[in-house]
Amino acid sequence: MKKNLLAKLSLEEKCYFLCGEDHWHTRELKKINLSRLNMSDGPYGIRKVIKSDGFVGEESVKATAFPTTVVLGSTWNKTLAYKYGEALSKEAKFYNVDMLLAPGICIKRSPLCGRNFEYLSEDPYLNGFIASEYIKGLENNNVGTSLKHFVCNNQETYRSSIDEVVDERALREIYLKGFEIAVKNAQPTSIMTSYNRVNGVFTSDNKKLLTDIARNEWGFNGFFVSDWGGCAHRVDALLAGEELEMPTSGKKAPEALIEAVKDGRISEDFLNERVEKLYDSIKKIHDKKGEKFNFSFEESHKIAKMVSDEGMVLLKNDQNTLPLKKNEKILFVGDFIYIDKFEGSGSSKVNANNVVGIKKAAEEYTNIVFKKGYDLNKKEADTVLENECLEVLKDVDKVVLFIGLGELDEAESYDRKTLSLPKNQLDLLDKIYKLNQNLIVVLINGAPVTMPFIDKTKGVLEAYLGGEAFGESIVDILFGKVNPSGRLAESFPLSIKDTPCYKYFPGGTNACYYKESIYVGYRYYATFNKKVLFPFGYGLSYSKFEYRNLKLFFKNNILSIACKIKNVSNIEGKEVVQIYIGGPKSTIFKPLKELKDFVKVDLKPNEEKQIYIDIPLENLSYFNIKENKWALESGFYKIYIGGDSNNAILEKEILIKTSEVNESPYFKSTLKPYYNGRIHNITNSEFEVLLGRKLPKLNAPRFKVTENSCFRSSRHTLIGSIIYRKICSMNELKKNPFTLEYALVTPFRQLFLTGGDKISKEEQEIFLKVMNGHIGGGRFKKIIEIINKMAS
Repeated sequence: MKKNLLAKLSLEEKCYFLCGEDHWHTRELKKINLSRLNMSDGPYGIRKVIKSDGFVGEESVKATAFPTTVVLGSTWNKTLAYKYGEALSKEAKFYNVDMLLAPGICIKRSPLCGRNFEYLSEDPYLNGFIASEYIKGLENNNVGTSLKHFVCNNQETYRSSIDEVVDERALREIYLKGFEIAVKNAQPTSIMTSYNRVNGVFTSDNKKLLTDIARNEWGFNGFFVSDWGGCAHRVDALLAGEELEMPTSGKKAPEALIEAVKDGRISEDFLNERVEKLYDSIKKIHDKKGEKFNFSFEESHKIAKMVSDEGMVLLKNDQNTLPLKKNEKILFVGDFIYIDKFEGSGSSKVNANNVVGIKKAAEEYTNIVFKKGYDLNKKEADTVLENECLEVLKDVDKVVLFIGLGELDEAESYDRKTLSLPKNQLDLLDKIYKLNQNLIVVLINGAPVTMPFIDKTKGVLEAYLGGEAFGESIVDILFGKVNPSGRLAESFPLSIKDTPCYKYFPGGTNACYYKESIYVGYRYYATFNKKVLFPFGYGLSYSKFEYRNLKLFFKNNILSIACKIKNVSNIEGKEVVQIYIGGPKSTIFKPLKELKDFVKVDLKPNEEKQIYIDIPLENLSYFNIKENKWALESGFYKIYIGGDSNNAILEKEILIKTSEVNESPYFKSTLKPYYNGRIHNITNSEFEVLLGRKLPKLNAPRFKVTENSCFRSSRHTLIGSIIYRKICSMNELKKNPFTLEYALVTPFRQLFLTGGDKISKEEQEIFLKVMNGHIGGGRFKKIIEIINKMAS
């Protein structure tokens, strides 16, 4: 931005420019001919709101519902990730959307996180590489992205106030690494900060994260934007490096910035830098806004199906039960045949243009009998529905049972309480098995579930939430028109008690301790030989593949890996070549192996291809907290090729020498659990040694209400309990658990902001006084008026 343009703007105009105009737009600057930026939710589809209730939107445009992001991650296909982003960009431009609030790459720390269907993986490298191509697909077609949620938004419970307490090494190696890869490879237009705190500081206000790491270390040159209503303190956020507050909070935020410049807390030079950064990003998008592009819903639907075809994961196929044959009599059972469940609930929900469900997709097969079997909206069994199903079991060759999670079981705003599937579905499965053992299960869900039935099935297809073409992909995989090639981007544990963060998730009302440190997902299971239901990277194909001739080369700080892979079957198929690397024996605790790269290969029958992958040595480094830098150890590194995180097909060692001399940051005697795998029983004092400081309190004071309290956490007070019960009894909120949960757990600080100019500073003070028991002077009546303003 040229200085003469900047000089045309007043202080007030600059400060208002750094705060949203409304829910979905930045402010225009007529003086310098800059139009506003149009934004939309859109991790897996354009959610351009036509009519809004102020948060989730009551009505949005018809759009392609692409497979949810968990499905994209499960494709392990970088090229397809680019096409996914490119297809989204064309539809965004069709609807005059300049920037999508996507992609989401938060680490799947626990399978219980309610928003996991929106995220890619438990692994930062898979996250980073897939997100990079997604971003390029969007940005190369001149639609901006907003990489989110930066960082550690790994739970929905108290997400807007929780303090995620994580040690520096885990923060760098696990939770930041995916963002780092995406920034360095793809340079997104913006990064969206998360609602939560990280080590005591709200991410919007966190200079270390935004400026010191993202800008100065990684070279991020876009702008930072708050999550909606997530700018904790506008002045602190700007000083930390967050340019844009969204959505508008009325005059409060810009007036606070104006005051801070006038009293010297913010220098005008610094303000100008932030204005220029935001201006440059918006102008870059608008300069190419008139470019021609081709868009059709038909083409978008084709891309959606390509992704769901490759993202669904075949978990079991005993005795080659699949694919099904047209001359077999097949029973399809499940309410998912009649209810199209293809996405999760929350701000990402798409008004799908062309949903092809299971029954519609299976119409061409006259050998299929359809039965409902159970009611998805009920917990108890329906004997009429069950009997209708059981009566035909002896007359069919195979049974395909569709089971999974209902619309309200996984959503933004709240976490799941269990990994179990509904009891009525599991009971029906048992009854079916007693009469017909040729049983295939298709799972419709956004995150892992336990499978007590696994030994009673001959086939299991994890279909996830596959977008509007989900029915087509499921039926095509079942009947062999599509050869499954998805691989799990997350571990499936045997039990929630087996997960490394089991005892620490989701923490208390004030903080969540990440005591498991770097041992997230397979890094824990593989290192300490813990059994899982299905390992990270696992997936079957109708084809068979062989690997051979592994060779390793080391030159110019690059580890080059070469091997050959052959399709030894008569079916064309795709295989994911996974590269895991384990470091040398050391005094530093480390995972046994870590994913470092991957490539998806398409092979015709009996075709063989040579694979080459280069791994920069810097990707083999660990973060040395004592020296505050990435460090590479000398020694023998073990390379694992193919298979999954538990089962390599080829293995080989290579000696890597480095001239670096780094002091070990750890004393094994004080951190024994991180070496012996006693991850579930780490004491506070042991974690404090790793953390290097005292832990904050796990729970907020029960009887003290602050701006970071919410209606749920303040229900222990007299007034809080009355209001909490009143909110829970409101019929409109009871109909929508997502909205109810949002109302209950959003901090008062955030509700004051989203209330805009309606709620004065004096009213905020009155509200907190009343919540803390000071009800005299007519304050109790006043609080009802304030709550109504919050609700509006």
